[in-house]
Amino acid sequence: MPITIEIVTPTQLVLRKTVDAFTGPGEIGEFGVLAGHRPLLASLKAGIAKYSEGGAEHRLAVGPGFAELDNDRIIVLTEKALDPAKLATPEDRQAELASAEADRERSDAALRAWTGPVGASEFQEAQLALEWAQARLSALRS
Repeated sequence: MPITIEIVTPTQLVLRKTVDAFTGPGEIGEFGVLAGHRPLLASLKAGIAKYSEGGAEHRLAVGPGFAELDNDRIIVLTEKALDPAKLATPEDRQAELASAEADRERSDAALRAWTGPVGASEFQEAQLALEWAQARLSALRS
């Protein structure tokens, strides 16, 4: 018995598929979902979401957000998502890879140079930007 996943950002429906299993990057750790799973509400951090379909595993980057599971349907509401399979050409993939690497380097440098309190919003924004860049790189390199 399959489950349906929907990954939605404020601007688009990124993915809607019927799959065998889903794994998400929860705030307190990775979580997995199979058909018949009990209802679930999870907070997401930027990372890799995986789903298996017909024996093949697919990966995409998701930003912070929430996942809600009920009746074998999981809806992921996230600020942003990147599905490498939707990049039209190798050039698009290479451009996205270069952009993600530049974002990672910039965020990492900002965090290393930070001298203020770790609770400051600027520090947290740089940390979120680093996590998002790392998620994009991981999805693009897989």
